[in-house]
Amino acid sequence: MSLESQLTASNLKALAGYAYPRGEAYFRAGNVESVAVLGDGIEGVVIGSERYQVRVSIANGRIVSSCTCPVGVTCKHAVALVLAFLDRSHSAR
Repeated sequence: MSLESQLTASNLKALAGYAYPRGEAYFRAGNVESVAVLGDGIEGVVIGSERYQVRVSIANGRIVSSCTCPVGVTCKHAVALVLAFLDRSHSAR
């Protein structure tokens, strides 16, 4: 399965819960500074109160994220990064 078929907005929304609306707001505000596809996932920088390094990947069919923010996992920064990736992937078609 491709990364795009596994990293979907609906999968992300189900996983992220309360963080989804906040991450969507970060994405819409342009807080995603960079997105790069790396093997089984994506990495990037999302601007919050600081610049956060975010990684989102697929492991055992599930979305897994890590971030340098205090929350660390399944945070608004990860949501924003995935939405930027999906937007970029959709725009490239």
